[in-house]
Amino acid sequence: MTAALITSSMLQKAQSAPKVFNRSVLAELEAMSKLDARQVVNSVAELLGWRVLETFEMFKLAPAFDLLPLSKAMQRNCLLMRDPKEGLIGILSDPFDMDLSMWLEIQAKGPLSYRLALASDIAAFVTKTEESARALD
Repeated sequence: MTAALITSSMLQKAQSAPKVFNRSVLAELEAMSKLDARQVVNSVAELLGWRVLETFEMFKLAPAFDLLPLSKAMQRNCLLMRDPKEGLIGILSDPFDMDLSMWLEIQAKGPLSYRLALASDIAAFVTKTEESARALD
């Protein structure tokens, strides 16, 4: 484990910051810290005890499109994936979006473990998966 670039006090400050710019907590942390998005995500994941998944790692898992169709995954920028060892995994780009977490658990119809990913990594996975599906048609 490396030293966290984002501290718990920075996280508390970002969570309580007025939503003047309508930014997520992660975007607020990015602005406060002057770190890039990947550094913020990795540091927040470390603070929360979550793992981070990048696009190439997502392709090692099986999408649970029977529970969360591709179109809804695209719309909500989240994923449900199956891991043979860990079961169902929810992949989010914002661990502080409680509405999305609750919605994802309803879609999963059972227990979930969570992973954090950059929004762009989730979007890249969804786009490549959609392109593959179109190619098969």
